[in-house]
Amino acid sequence: MSEIELNRRNFVALTVAAAAAATACACECTLAAEAPAAEAPAGGGEGKEKESPKAPPPNVGTVNVGKKAKYDKDGVSDEFAKKNRVLVVRHQGKIYAPTATCTHKNCAVKLKENSSSKEKEIVCPCHGSKFTINGTSMKGPAKGSLYRYAISVDGNGDIIVNKEKQFAEKDWEKEGAFITV
Repeated sequence: MSEIELNRRNFVALTVAAAAAATACACECTLAAEAPAAEAPAGGGEGKEKESPKAPPPNVGTVNVGKKAKYDKDGVSDEFAKKNRVLVVRHQGKIYAPTATCTHKNCAVKLKENSSSKEKEIVCPCHGSKFTINGTSMKGPAKGSLYRYAISVDGNGDIIVNKEKQFAEKDWEKEGAFITV
């Protein structure tokens, strides 16, 4: 073994190298913690890892969600949630299109049946946020409500969701934020 002469210059160089290595390890651990979790095996069940936040699809373009007759009862449809991050809700004589992206960390929200009321809820599988059918945040960590996209009926009677125009909760009653049934 060769001996290293430990003078002041070598000591400072070794200390700087050790600090750089520690910083690199800390950065790598942070990146690994933020990386998307592996898909859970089919069948799910208890103990599966929670879904990691993903960047939502860009808010561009329009989505044709079908005719009004398709939404003949009050409730939430998640048919367009996975591909377009759009929910379609019929509630109290209105149809509107909230985003299917949680306001906390951009996870895709999902529909889940409430065990006591048997009604569908909008929930975030990443961190447990819950939203009412209207899209209002009712359990954190999400603090903001789901925004709504502009919605209209075209000349063919199809409902068109415009992802380029969004309505915050204070604007939910404005023209374009919903259509009447």
